[in-house]
Amino acid sequence: MDATEIRDISDLAGLAKADPSMTETRWFRGHSDSSWKLVPQVFREENWGAGESGIYSEFQMKAPSRYGMCPPATDAVAWLILAQHYGLPTRLLDWSESILTATFFAVEDEDTDTDGALWEIDPCRINQCAMVGRCVVRADFPGVVDRANAGFSGTEHVGRPYAFQPVERDPRMMLQQATFTLHGNEAPVIEPEFDVEAVRRYAIPGGSKPDLAAALRALGVARSTLFPDLEALAHDVKRITWSGDTPIAIYVASGPPLLHHKPDLR
Repeated sequence: MDATEIRDISDLAGLAKADPSMTETRWFRGHSDSSWKLVPQVFREENWGAGESGIYSEFQMKAPSRYGMCPPATDAVAWLILAQHYGLPTRLLDWSESILTATFFAVEDEDTDTDGALWEIDPCRINQCAMVGRCVVRADFPGVVDRANAGFSGTEHVGRPYAFQPVERDPRMMLQQATFTLHGNEAPVIEPEFDVEAVRRYAIPGGSKPDLAAALRALGVARSTLFPDLEALAHDVKRITWSGDTPIAIYVASGPPLLHHKPDLR
């Protein structure tokens, strides 16, 4: 698949313009490594079926003591979404309605030796290929529910992925403008018989990652704005405050600012 290159924020702005060949609904996903396929994490593991239901059950049993907004025990879709957002391998692929958010995940590592990729899908066409109509389905759509339940039993579900709009239960979902595709097996989103306009890939040269990351920060897209927790805040504060050799101004209540040099974090 040939890919248009994204080298700077102006290239990204050009892609953000309305595309007459696609519907108005466009979802994006960023990969920091361009070689990665559009396959959910749980299906990247060998012998995935042997442990999938077990990790979901373990997560479901222990999450309530750590998280105050857990979904009902019978809502398999909501549990997969919660698990996905906190790093557990699932049958879901994360997408975002924001091209800026997706690009952030592609360039955050600022690894100039590894090219990244920005993926775009037309979720309406994805669902049309899955024979559910040219539309985005809800999380309670029967096909979505069936596939989520299959995950809790660790069984394969034949068929194409569904693109669905989730119920927002977690602040991360709101800030990241999260959407999902739910898969029943290890087959990637891209197949030869798919509508060629349903999926597109844009290349991000590794050398362009630092400048794109800096531009996104200037636009207010950073780890602490997408992950509203103290760990993400500390990550960004440390990066901003202790980068380079410029002294830091420390303001005290009863006097002029004190200057000290930034410590060596090694």
